[in-house]
Amino acid sequence: MSRVESAEDLPEALMACFAYHDEALIERRVTGTEIAVGVADLGDGPRALPAVEIVTDGLYDYTARYTPGAVTFHCPARLPDQVAQEAARVAVSAHQALGLLDLSRTDTIVTPAGEVAVPETNVAPGVTETSTYPMALSEAATTSASSAAISRPKPPAGTADLADDTRRPPRPLKCGRGSRRACHRACTGESAASTRLAAPRKSRGPCPRETGAAP
Repeated sequence: MSRVESAEDLPEALMACFAYHDEALIERRVTGTEIAVGVADLGDGPRALPAVEIVTDGLYDYTARYTPGAVTFHCPARLPDQVAQEAARVAVSAHQALGLLDLSRTDTIVTPAGEVAVPETNVAPGVTETSTYPMALSEAATTSASSAAISRPKPPAGTADLADDTRRPPRPLKCGRGSRRACHRACTGESAASTRLAAPRKSRGPCPRETGAAP
């Protein structure tokens, strides 16, 4: 990415682009405050996360993004409420217009007049220590009334939530052993090695004393 200050700088900027691809994208420069707005959809529709303001001395390029300390972040962004709400609306609209699922991040520039311009929407936001999406999630988890829903999403249907497991506990064994592995060894007299070889875990059935198979 290059910033062109004058027409004379354009050829050099294009050559830098062509070093990576045979096409170049030229965009109108918009000056203002850089804002990243994440969107999360936990199944009840997309919702905007708190905006993250990005402050850097130069371009917010690849080097700046992934160099700890090179950028100052403010979350939530230092914006008037009306402008923050508009940035959130734009991010959700972009998410919906592109038909995205689960999460996204829309990078915006807020002009001095309060207009929200959108350079791009990222369909796979970064989650590194210098990424804005985790910052927004953390802020949402501490300030939003629905923080539990954002910080701890509901698991997909058919999967177990280990932190809130309400599944029925296993039926106690007749012999009182704590596990079917221990039961099989104790109630049949087999060694640990022979148990592993002769009776894989998935193939072990009821307690041998329940079926009369114990010696």
